[in-house]
Amino acid sequence: MADVYYSVGQNSNDHSSGGNVSITSGIATFDTAQVATNLGVGDRLTYGGHICYLASKTSTTVWSVVTALGVAPADHASTTVDSIGHEYTSLSAAEAGASDANHLNTANLVTGTYHLFFPLYNDGATDSTDMVVSGYTTNSTYYIKFYTPTNTSTECNQSQRHTGKAKSGGVFTGFTKENTGGDIAMGVSSDYTTVQGVIFWATGNYCHGLNFSYGASYCISRENLFYGFGRWDSNYNGLTISDYHRGSSYNDIFVKSKLRVKKDQSANVYIYNASVYGAVIDAGTWGYGVVRNSVASSFEGTFNAASSNNASEDATAPGANSLINQTLTNISWVSTDTNTEDLHINSGSTLKDAGVDLSGIFTTDIDGVTRTGTWDIGADEYVAAGGGLSIPVAMADYRQMRN
Repeated sequence: MADVYYSVGQNSNDHSSGGNVSITSGIATFDTAQVATNLGVGDRLTYGGHICYLASKTSTTVWSVVTALGVAPADHASTTVDSIGHEYTSLSAAEAGASDANHLNTANLVTGTYHLFFPLYNDGATDSTDMVVSGYTTNSTYYIKFYTPTNTSTECNQSQRHTGKAKSGGVFTGFTKENTGGDIAMGVSSDYTTVQGVIFWATGNYCHGLNFSYGASYCISRENLFYGFGRWDSNYNGLTISDYHRGSSYNDIFVKSKLRVKKDQSANVYIYNASVYGAVIDAGTWGYGVVRNSVASSFEGTFNAASSNNASEDATAPGANSLINQTLTNISWVSTDTNTEDLHINSGSTLKDAGVDLSGIFTTDIDGVTRTGTWDIGADEYVAAGGGLSIPVAMADYRQMRN
């Protein structure tokens, strides 16, 4: 079994700080601290005519490293650092390239006994090429994970995860998969694929964000932010999960972006602690959507009887212990100004302590905060310090887009 890391950013620049490196028993020791903010696990280290990949961080001068096949490289005496950079400049290039002769040389992760990790880095641009994850053989042990590194002690120099907050002009901070119009930003047809911590942003008309309805089984979307996919037409979705073998959503945030359950077979889809603002959670008419601890402007369709502890602005929140006819402004969300709404909940929120404990499945919220005591509804677990998760659209615009 081997953990394989290939990083994805938006450029192939050298992010190293120079100096020399020596490698002993899979540990790379640098005589110059490697301090670039967009440097971390999965980045390719080139030295003395050799290549390896950063696999974990001890400090800015000490990193564990692996080969393209996830094993320790040969020891090497101190030599010049030629470069440290991302392996791929787009998700589509990473998906296509990971199985080639220069990398895994196979798309069968089961027979190769590989965990395939794609750490995602923000170089200040967006990834706008549509792509589909396909052709990989996986199972519950050998799987694929696209994710933004967050741990500055063990993974990266600076967290690459979004806070849900946009800078002035609508530029998000974090790895952003942009759809400039048409079709799907990211489709998944390989089983056991997780997508975590990505911003999916619609800047064009009539397009979808992340789609797990290509026949893939047991795929997970978590801590992602979906923005604007229903702005022009409510038939377009931020996240689509087919009921083909239990796709799941944990701690996802949707702004004018529908979360939709699509019928392909007859297994349940699990939606836990979603925050859907200015849009709906749509389960269709089949009853396979199990939704718990989730808040939305409205819920459409027929939900599984196991649904519970949800909240809605109208009377549609499904299941036992759910809250209906809620006011999701002022009372529930932390307001910052007229043009920015913070989707962390405040101390007086009716969403606070209204959820059900799902710690047998996951334990944290959108920020990585451990959920304790009685869980809150939505992607955020209330803490007194508050936080980011700001969306730069006025409340009046939300109401207009929702109608």
